[in-house]
Amino acid sequence: MRRRVLIVDDNSSNSYLLQSLLEGEGMEVIIAENGKEALERARANPPDLIISDILMPVMDGYTFCRQCKLDERLKHVPFVFYTATYTELKDERFALSLGADRFILKPQEPEAIMDMLAEVWKESESKAHEPVKPLGEEMEFFRQYNDVLFRKLEKKMLDLEIMSKELTMEQEELRRSEAFLNSVVENIPNMIFVKDAEDLRFVKFNKAGEELLGFNRQDLISKNDYDFFPKDQADFFIRKDREVLKNRQLVDIPEELIQTMHLGERILHTKKIPIIDKDGEPLYLLGISEDITELKRTEELLKKSEKKYRSIFENAVMGIFQVTIDGQYLSVNPAGAFMYGYESPEEMMKSVTDTARQIYVNPEERARLLALLEASGSVEGFEVEHYRKDGSKFWVLMNARLIRDEKGITPAYYEVTSQNITASKIAQEEVRRTLERLHATLGATVQAMAATVETRDPYTAGHQRRVADLARAIAQEMNLFKDVVDGIRVAGLIHDIGKISVPAEILSKPTKLNEMEFNIIKVHPEAGYNILKDIEFPWPVADIVYQHHEKLNGAGYPQGLRDEQILLEAKILGVADAVEAMASHRPYRAGLGLDFALEEIENNKGIFYEAKVVNACVRLFREKGYRFET
Repeated sequence: MRRRVLIVDDNSSNSYLLQSLLEGEGMEVIIAENGKEALERARANPPDLIISDILMPVMDGYTFCRQCKLDERLKHVPFVFYTATYTELKDERFALSLGADRFILKPQEPEAIMDMLAEVWKESESKAHEPVKPLGEEMEFFRQYNDVLFRKLEKKMLDLEIMSKELTMEQEELRRSEAFLNSVVENIPNMIFVKDAEDLRFVKFNKAGEELLGFNRQDLISKNDYDFFPKDQADFFIRKDREVLKNRQLVDIPEELIQTMHLGERILHTKKIPIIDKDGEPLYLLGISEDITELKRTEELLKKSEKKYRSIFENAVMGIFQVTIDGQYLSVNPAGAFMYGYESPEEMMKSVTDTARQIYVNPEERARLLALLEASGSVEGFEVEHYRKDGSKFWVLMNARLIRDEKGITPAYYEVTSQNITASKIAQEEVRRTLERLHATLGATVQAMAATVETRDPYTAGHQRRVADLARAIAQEMNLFKDVVDGIRVAGLIHDIGKISVPAEILSKPTKLNEMEFNIIKVHPEAGYNILKDIEFPWPVADIVYQHHEKLNGAGYPQGLRDEQILLEAKILGVADAVEAMASHRPYRAGLGLDFALEEIENNKGIFYEAKVVNACVRLFREKGYRFET
């Protein structure tokens, strides 16, 4: 058997939402707009559930609930209040004291409403035979009822006070808005004027109108066009005014000549609009005039410029093109057509319908060009290989600019200039091969020099290579440029070249050197500098070798340089040389070990060695697993 639900609410939208929900759940719904109507319907045919608002005309929800609970046939019908107005805890307590089963605040999710109604029915079935609690004395009901109404009245009065303040604020805002609008009209750069619709005399002018015409606005008010302009101009203005008022629609006048007092003859773009009353009768005529004299002059200059550009386009020695995004030519100049092997621009535009496959040797390059244009709007120096008409290949250097639609959003086409750089590319390739040969020769020379040192000092064989590898790794860890890193490695491979000048018996002496012998050893950086200074390396190799034993505090040799006087490359090479020397065996002592070497450079960080160089070196060994190759 379908359950019957009585919904009581003076708001049809609220009733409709509840009705749709409950009917969707298979229930029968009866609607009433106030408590009196609902009571009559309920008494005529008691429902299975009542859902009622509180604030309603004729009879409110509280009174309706009390009447239901006094009725023998209705007092056991579950009663649910559903309100958005009575939201305080006292309101809920009063509602429940009347015998209501639930007090629900609007709005609620449909699922939540159905869950609460299910609970109400379940509770109603369990207490179906329980006696209804007495409502108490009539006076107590009215006392509580009046208390609720009084609080609502206070709230209404407070709401009215707030509304009054808000209205005052709105009026003030309206005043400010009107003042703002007047300020905008007054300061807008175009002339704005208003004429009376009956006699076409001026009733309002803004500042821009005064400045354009050269008259004080007080002299303009109540006058007509014949008081200020030549008759032929005034006739034209009045004729257009009558047209606007007769047709009751805007008239756009792209160009009209006007004689001004101080600026001479000017060209205006004017729009005239009728201002009509509620019956559709014209009251005023509003005019907005923009001085386009300079714009017209600019247009003339643009026409001359376009003619000049057309001449450049036709006679340029480089290719100039306009190409759509989908790969069709919009325009081609004669030089561009000739470059691609076509007899005329028309032939090229007709023959080439897909530039990606007919022009680009690698179509992916066109996609890359478009992506760059989309990202930045223009591309310069884009080198790419293209096809000629006969299928032969050649290299071009392109500059391109993306042109978007009128809204500046959608790509429309791109403009391109192209130069044939095939000869230049061939020459560049030859230079590249020559440079590769020179680098190979330089590398072989450096290796030969390094081998010469190791021949003189067999006990430190591999020292220069290990120092060079560590110095390069430190430089990379410091994120130095590749060219700097390469120079450091080359200097490292030959940093001990000056030992050629040191007697072999000192280099290979198995005991500690005396002071005189050490002083001879200290000469080797300068000797290396003298050997290398006249060789044209692409890096300051001679200076790096000269300074690699210098210390920040000036205690190094051979020049006693300090801090900023020492090249960064030499500081890096100095740390690498010190770590390798301490960690490796020497004729006069056993190796001290890598841990000792790292502690030593850390202890002298900022004294002998550059801090950032030391930090990079320590990170390599302790965090990134760097090890010397044997």
